[in-house]
Amino acid sequence: MSTAQASTDPPVSGALPLFSAAALSRADQQTSTRHRLPSILLMERAGTEAAAAIMARFAQRSAVVVCGVGNNGGDGYVVARHLLDAGWRVEVLIPRGCAPRTPDAMTMAGAAKSLGLRARTLSPALLAGDHLIVDALLGIGARGAPREQIADAIGAIN
Repeated sequence: MSTAQASTDPPVSGALPLFSAAALSRADQQTSTRHRLPSILLMERAGTEAAAAIMARFAQRSAVVVCGVGNNGGDGYVVARHLLDAGWRVEVLIPRGCAPRTPDAMTMAGAAKSLGLRARTLSPALLAGDHLIVDALLGIGARGAPREQIADAIGAIN
């Protein structure tokens, strides 16, 4: 990821600067082409590391993972699998009509389903309670304002 440059404008006031979407996309592309690593392996690694960070930081051992249609949603399914494997209570939620659409996300959703993690349609009531909410809705491929179902999900999470 040496070619990825941090952006100067954090997405949230007071947040540390993040890599730009374009820089992350270039890093993913280079890893897949130059090092011949399939994108699904990158997804597995991202989700595994995110789950490890969650487990190291949070003690409640209960999570709701809200997954979008793209590869960021696929990362969320990986997070859900690893949290479940570590003994967490895990629920996977998706916005209405938002089943996975990319091949890698569909694969990861299938793997999660094989472990009993069946995605349910998100409703505000399912977000209530004492659990961690993992937002895996939008990733570096997101463009423009969120569509209705995603915007509703973001509102419910907030």
